[in-house]
Amino acid sequence: MKKILSNNHGYSLFIVVLCIAVFSILALSFTVQTANSKKQNDVVQDNFQSAALAEMGSQYYMTAIENEFFVMSEKAQRAQSNYINPFLPDKITEEIIMKAREIGINEAYQYLTGITKPTGIPREKIISNLISKPKFLIDNVIISPLQNDIVTITFDSIGMENGNTKNIETIITGKVEIDFSKMILYQPGEENYAVPPLILDPDPDDKLLYECSYDDLVDKSNGDKGYVDGKIKCNSDKTIFKIIGDIYYDKLKSNINLLYVTKNLVDYNGNSSYDNMKIHVKKDATIGNFNGSQNITLEVLGEATIKNYNKSTGKICAKSYGEIGSGNANGTDVSFYDRNNKACEGDSNNPGVIPQWKWGLPIISKEEYRYN
Repeated sequence: MKKILSNNHGYSLFIVVLCIAVFSILALSFTVQTANSKKQNDVVQDNFQSAALAEMGSQYYMTAIENEFFVMSEKAQRAQSNYINPFLPDKITEEIIMKAREIGINEAYQYLTGITKPTGIPREKIISNLISKPKFLIDNVIISPLQNDIVTITFDSIGMENGNTKNIETIITGKVEIDFSKMILYQPGEENYAVPPLILDPDPDDKLLYECSYDDLVDKSNGDKGYVDGKIKCNSDKTIFKIIGDIYYDKLKSNINLLYVTKNLVDYNGNSSYDNMKIHVKKDATIGNFNGSQNITLEVLGEATIKNYNKSTGKICAKSYGEIGSGNANGTDVSFYDRNNKACEGDSNNPGVIPQWKWGLPIISKEEYRYN
């Protein structure tokens, strides 16, 4: 060693070898550190992406629920209307109003329960335009019972990227509040006390009833030569009908509770069973007879011509002109009123003190997100 150090050439060689060794160690250390850093960065990036996907899933699911609020409102209003329409206006009590409200809210809740099931709102979304095909998954959806018009929904949103997952549990507490001040606006009308009409329009905004056919309305067992000049709408169980136009028929089906006609009505034969039926005609009505029919309510804003109503019960109101034709009213308990009788008063376009129902949307009053 001493000999080498005393030799200038040997000393130079030693220094070169030593430098190569040191730089090799440093290069190896740097390479290992770089590889470790890249691996850590990849893990961090994957975790960040999965977390972002999970948050995307949370926002997606809650927005999807909120987008159904309008449908919930329509279903609530339809259920409430189906319950309250069979009652005569002067028979609608506060108890009936509260029951109608309860039925409407329960219908909205049942719809919400349905869309939160696995068969409802889609729970998985794949970002297909990216090579890694990242996705988020909605899982563990729990909907609470309806309490004080408030429902709570909890769910997990799982973001998945390169095999890594990040769970986000999103809790919606008391977010869907359905009550008079939020979902239903109860308007008793202005300060007028006009006598209300006997029969209210079952679908004044043209959004509660469905399109129906003539066959849904009439009994063709003995043939039929009638028709509707206009549009036919009805409720889901086909007991409430609205004719937007004129109707001509031989015989109605016996399960009808309400028939609302915006123009004229002509019953060719008078063979229909009008038991427990309410009929409103905005123009003229011609009916063969009401023989044997019980609990009839007929409101005609134009002229009413009826052949007879033997052994029947109910109330007939002709606001322009009314007459019994060639038949008679023997043994009957039908009250026939015309425009000169106060029992026939009322403005069909101004329901007076009868409550006007308008359903709004539920609200989400609180949102909570928590990372697992």
